[in-house]
Amino acid sequence: MLLQPERVDLEELVADVVDRHSAEAQGARCEVRLEATSGLIGHWDRLRVEQAVSSLLNNAFKFGSGQPVEVSVTGAAGRGRVEVRDRGIGIPPEQLERIFERFERAVSSRSYGGLGLGLYLARRAAEAHGGQLWAQARPGGGATFTLELPLETAEVHA
Repeated sequence: MLLQPERVDLEELVADVVDRHSAEAQGARCEVRLEATSGLIGHWDRLRVEQAVSSLLNNAFKFGSGQPVEVSVTGAAGRGRVEVRDRGIGIPPEQLERIFERFERAVSSRSYGGLGLGLYLARRAAEAHGGQLWAQARPGGGATFTLELPLETAEVHA
């Protein structure tokens, strides 16, 4: 994956993506709650990270229609973290890794549509940046998707 890295503020990027998806959220009857920590700066390809966050939001709206979606942006130990939590249909434990494979899905495409590429591309983007993307089933239903990316270090400014 070819990257065009630039200095990016993670809080700003996620807030922009959430704002651009307001019509989709409204159409899915999903209230989006965003909590974000400021000052999380990284050297990333803005478009690729935006696409990854968009994919996570689109999945939350699709599989958690009518339920709130919680988005948080935090940082710790030199990593920026974006978590997207839904209260949708959930993911069976045996599917938690398979959903990140090309053209794979945890449910029938007849029921929910899509090509099965969004999570695959999102994980490739995370890994291309030295980060990672994973999913966890939520107790009581739904899922949490976590995108983690390396933050800018002090040496970058030296």
